[in-house]
Amino acid sequence: MKSDSDIRCAVEAELSAHPLVDDTDIVVKVERGVVTLSGYVRTLFHKFGAEDAVKRVAGVVRVINTITLAHGVHVVERGEIRQRIEDSSRTTASHDASAIRVESRDFAGTGAPPGAA
Repeated sequence: MKSDSDIRCAVEAELSAHPLVDDTDIVVKVERGVVTLSGYVRTLFHKFGAEDAVKRVAGVVRVINTITLAHGVHVVERGEIRQRIEDSSRTTASHDASAIRVESRDFAGTGAPPGAA
């Protein structure tokens, strides 16, 4: 039989690997194989997706899901959005945009480049 510590590690790994569950703010506790999920998520989909993922873990006897929905929303002003975009562009661009040249070739409706047989 798996220890509670082993089960907790397996549950956390399962939640972390699940592509459809945001486990950032989910807390996992295990006692005698009973897993309690707490914390918060943004959608009911994440809440019940987490529960379903945990049920697949070997050694889990029962799941108690006390995860709540997050209600806080940070409002960003228009000027702040512009500033964030400009700051991001400055810090991630490694080349001067005026030195970048893009060439384009039109393809015939066949999906093949001109001259390709």
